[in-house]
Amino acid sequence: MKGEIFRYRNGVKQSIDGEQSIQLNIGIHEWRTHVEVTNNPLVSELTNSKIVLNKKNTTSVERYYQFEDIDLKTNQKIVSNIVINTLSGDARMFHRRWIMPSEWINSDQFTLVGNCRKIL
Repeated sequence: MKGEIFRYRNGVKQSIDGEQSIQLNIGIHEWRTHVEVTNNPLVSELTNSKIVLNKKNTTSVERYYQFEDIDLKTNQKIVSNIVINTLSGDARMFHRRWIMPSEWINSDQFTLVGNCRKIL
């Protein structure tokens, strides 16, 4: 997977500049609604077991996994998406965490694209 990763803590950027290349393991199971992402602590947010199959957006070719939550006490919003093309292996991953409406002092954001190899 390749993409930019942005992390801010107390308004200070914690991530490195430019596109990063990472490897991780993604497991999808034919009869399950969860996706399993392991082997890369750099994007640990994607290991969230609450990222589940969105049947409305899933097609016969692409599996769409999603998590979205708003903490009403802190007004923090988290959105995570993983889309995997089961024919080509193309994958897209997106994660964003921020205080609504647009506070980025303590936030995370990344978009990664890549290709998965099927392991049997």
